[in-house]
Amino acid sequence: MFRSKSFNINNRSVGFGPLTRSKSCTDMYTTLVNMKTFITIKEVSPEEAFYATEKMLTETMAEDWFYFDFLKLDKEQERWKMRYNQAVSILNCLSTNAKIQSMRDKTDGSKKFFAVAYFRGIPVGALQLLVQDNHENELPEVSFLATHCGIRGCGVLLIEYAVNKSQQLGMEGKLKLSPYDEARQAYINMGFMNINGGMELHPAARNDKWKWNKITSRYECC
Repeated sequence: MFRSKSFNINNRSVGFGPLTRSKSCTDMYTTLVNMKTFITIKEVSPEEAFYATEKMLTETMAEDWFYFDFLKLDKEQERWKMRYNQAVSILNCLSTNAKIQSMRDKTDGSKKFFAVAYFRGIPVGALQLLVQDNHENELPEVSFLATHCGIRGCGVLLIEYAVNKSQQLGMEGKLKLSPYDEARQAYINMGFMNINGGMELHPAARNDKWKWNKITSRYECC
């Protein structure tokens, strides 16, 4: 099993136009529109997860998002380069896992769930959740999470999906993951705790971060 890798909870965003990279870095970093209102999270089949992640890799987050004069990178551009590379790496893992899962026997003692974030029908993020059927005390694990490097507010919606999937499966909304070090603070801000080198979320114990909506019977990050 791959090491869990999650990235990019709240990163930079594009505006309301097409998902193309801004012409200047200044424009790219100052267009900070939160897209949460316009993003839809959908639980999908492994086949759709594969298609969505491949579309992100080849179209939505193509090389024009990564074009810089590498001899003159400032600190913000260096951080952008790192975010882009990490997102691409995780998307490749998601794509590979989704393809393998679509072809394998589904009775191997574990379940993999996939969710995709769509912005106006365009895939901008994806998540893989692993649930071990034969281990009662094993928390559902966010194995991989990646979002488009130009979208803000997408990752938290994918985590909301995972929390509510955990709740639906009788796991009380609890999750675990092993993020990149650079992403730890973002997860701490969402209520995750550092435990044994990884991180865990117990939403019922973090009512400062998570609210139970009695009307929808869902957890919401606040």
